[in-house]
Amino acid sequence: MGSEKLFDGCVVVDATCQGPEVLSGSEGLPTSKGILLFSDENRTPVQLLIAANMRRSAKTRLWHEKNETPSKRADIGRIVRKVYYRSCYNDFNTTLTCVRTAKSLFSDSWGEIVKLPRAVCVSIDLCAKWPFFCVTEKIDINGSVKSFGPFPSRKAAIEFAGVLERGFGLCQRPDLIGTDDKYKTCPYLQMGSCPGPCAGKISREGYLGQIKNAVDAATGNGQRYVEEFGREMERLGGEMLFEEAEVVKGRIEAIERLQKKTFSWTGDLEELAVLHIDRSAKVRGKDKRKRVQTFAGFLITGRSVYRFKDFDIDGIEKFRSGLLERLGGTGDIDDDGLSDKERIGLLCSYLYRNSRQGFWLDVSERGKMPEAEWIAASLKKVFEL
Repeated sequence: MGSEKLFDGCVVVDATCQGPEVLSGSEGLPTSKGILLFSDENRTPVQLLIAANMRRSAKTRLWHEKNETPSKRADIGRIVRKVYYRSCYNDFNTTLTCVRTAKSLFSDSWGEIVKLPRAVCVSIDLCAKWPFFCVTEKIDINGSVKSFGPFPSRKAAIEFAGVLERGFGLCQRPDLIGTDDKYKTCPYLQMGSCPGPCAGKISREGYLGQIKNAVDAATGNGQRYVEEFGREMERLGGEMLFEEAEVVKGRIEAIERLQKKTFSWTGDLEELAVLHIDRSAKVRGKDKRKRVQTFAGFLITGRSVYRFKDFDIDGIEKFRSGLLERLGGTGDIDDDGLSDKERIGLLCSYLYRNSRQGFWLDVSERGKMPEAEWIAASLKKVFEL
């Protein structure tokens, strides 16, 4: 097993002991948050887990008092001979490290060790003859299909696609376009709530124009169409065309739903850029008697999760400069070992928590890059420094 390179260190379990002495080497384990790997005498991996306190978790897994309530977990104490460890210090880094380690050591079963949400996106193939928005778990940001996300749930993705269809008068039964007679059974066509590309009521060029506007709104420019349709509604009202004005009003109300908190992080996944900062290790500062809190910074895009070097509160300016360089495309895209779907799933598992840990910020083009002083003040507030 080449796991040594994946961990900070290792402690040996005494094979001659079957009592609490078996854990004598555990005093070398840190008490910080991190991941543990238990292996047997042949260095074969037995169990990988996330631990809030690595030393305490190792003791709990390897030995317990006879009078303790029996645990449903497998008793691995008799076969474990080495405990590998890696300090991660914060939740996001711990999960990221555990996923990458699990994929390396348990390539066929890692999904049972670390559960990531089933990420979904809303995609559209603009090269298709009749493009349409669909909700899918197939996320390939490097492909020709444009994808939108992230979403907190599949329900939210379905709502997002529905908003675009209603807001821009798109076909809601694209499977019927191009069929001989089946399109005649479409309820949306019968109700007159569809532009009717299947029935030739709109040209392909005209319909693609509506698709283009919907895609633009999905990338974060929905307010532009709210204002544009608002002027159209006023014009129709002034011409006493109240029924047509009511249709436009419905479109405006649909597009305004894109401003919901549910979609506050949603956009073109190709442009995704989320900054996350959380606590890292405490190190000795210039004053050797005092430890200084350092921070771990992560830039999560659709193509990679990049970790910056740890920094303290006085190093914000340097950190911000490095962040701007990465956002500007300076530097190669690092291989984080994750697929696009796994990366988005990892992000969703933290981004949409009710009690989200650490500092999170949209640093894509639609987000504004704040000054170093603002970032420093935000960190002091979030981490109560």
